[in-house]
Amino acid sequence: MNLAASGIPVGARGLIVVEDHFRTSVPHVYAAGDVIGFPALASTSLEQARRAIRCAFGLKLRSEFPDVLPTGVYTIPEVGMVGETEQSLQQKGVPYVVGRCSYDSSARGRIVGDTHGFLKLIFRRGDMTLLGVHALGEQATEPILSISVWWQCSGVRHQRSSPKLASIPPRSVSCISLRRSTRKERTQKIA
Repeated sequence: MNLAASGIPVGARGLIVVEDHFRTSVPHVYAAGDVIGFPALASTSLEQARRAIRCAFGLKLRSEFPDVLPTGVYTIPEVGMVGETEQSLQQKGVPYVVGRCSYDSSARGRIVGDTHGFLKLIFRRGDMTLLGVHALGEQATEPILSISVWWQCSGVRHQRSSPKLASIPPRSVSCISLRRSTRKERTQKIA
């Protein structure tokens, strides 16, 4: 593509710059997916494209685009994250508490014999609002997806709830247990 000829500037790393509704600086040109950068995931790119099309045709958007997008890397082991990182909170000056647990300390890990992997939750110090979730190990993206859906559906990141029905304990239950233990043990790493 000859973006310069069409008047579309590119930003850092050659990515196309767009506004909230995926419109470029050229009013009738929209961009979505890998060409605009993070998170460059297929499911997110499809949603970006749907929103761009609706905006291009003047159709009403059905909902706001989520402000927190999950990321998953399907390697061995899997890696997943959603929300803030310790580094981003340090840069913003937000005090936080970190809770960590290994897979083998969760009910699911013990049931399936999963001894490798961990889950890390980052809470705002004081009110224990959940700000970030990170996982590494077998099916690490599962708790990330669960938390992402929870945040998007509830509109809050600190609602106290737990899954009451599950065919086997999901890894996301570890998040709830970890939140409780982190609240009790304020001796974890504090920024």
